[in-house]
Amino acid sequence: MISKGWRKVLRLAALNCGNEKNMALCNKHEARRFPSLKYFHFYTNEAEVLSSAHVLQKDTDKITRMALEGLVNDSFTKQLPYLSQFTPISNDESISNLMTKDLLCLVVIYQESNELLAEHILLDFLAFPRLKIVIVRPDHDSYKTLFQHEPPAMAIYRLNRPASPIYKSNHKMMHDGVAEIIQQKCLIGQTVIKKPAPVGLNAALVTRTLKYVTSKMRNCYRTLRKQQTQIVSEVHLLL
Repeated sequence: MISKGWRKVLRLAALNCGNEKNMALCNKHEARRFPSLKYFHFYTNEAEVLSSAHVLQKDTDKITRMALEGLVNDSFTKQLPYLSQFTPISNDESISNLMTKDLLCLVVIYQESNELLAEHILLDFLAFPRLKIVIVRPDHDSYKTLFQHEPPAMAIYRLNRPASPIYKSNHKMMHDGVAEIIQQKCLIGQTVIKKPAPVGLNAALVTRTLKYVTSKMRNCYRTLRKQQTQIVSEVHLLL
């Protein structure tokens, strides 16, 4: 299933080819069977069709994989910093070196080159900057140390425990299971990333200012109420 986290890199649009106004566009892109799904290259003047397929409502896995393959293989991903993680780390790189102080969680997903689980999860959680997801191949030394099952596998590290994982899978992982575990272990949706206060901001001064403004607003309200009452009384006298 395609989640909201994909919105930074993927836009969805629907076109009714049964409408005469759209027939020229549908013919241009050779939409012959319905429903059809077409993936277009990002950032090009011409709508270049990279892939096309006839899909049914139940083909959610097929639709998701098609979008993933397009994003992973699309050249524009190499220009976006938050998609640089699509490239697996080298076998010489240490997992412990990937955990930096600005991260809350480091999620390491081990998968073969023909799998797209890590890319799917990475896109799902794009909205959480303190969560980093990296791709590692099973021939990395850490895989043999941590796991005894076939890939995909996952290990999660926390900032307060960077030396050893707080979680490691004990069976072959699927998308829904991975997403749920990340939610639980990394407290997604419960952790608030606080923005730093502006330099020189005095909390006491802010409090006094708010009280002053509130007091002035109350006085204005009372004055308006008195004027309204006076006007109503004068109208009654005239009547």
